[in-house]
Amino acid sequence: MWIKYHWKPKGSIDLHLGSKGFFIVVFYNIEDKDRIFEGGPYFFAAAGLYMRPWRMDFVPKRETFSSVPVWVTLYSLPLDYWQTELLAAIGNKLGCFVRAS
Repeated sequence: MWIKYHWKPKGSIDLHLGSKGFFIVVFYNIEDKDRIFEGGPYFFAAAGLYMRPWRMDFVPKRETFSSVPVWVTLYSLPLDYWQTELLAAIGNKLGCFVRAS
């Protein structure tokens, strides 16, 4: 249900459980794959959903991450700062701004 609600795919998507907490997602519609990869980051409850294109040499035990998306909530931020450019400037002070929602 999470996939249908958050990704709203036009085609079918198969989800396979892998080892070490990895999943393999098979997209049957290339437009879905492109849109979903470009639309992240995604969060499942409080956990980040980190996506990478599959590689032939993928071995879960050796997989590492050099960066992860982090969702930041800015409590009591004055309305004057609720502009994408200003939020991006704040986000870039924390790391690499991706998007505001």
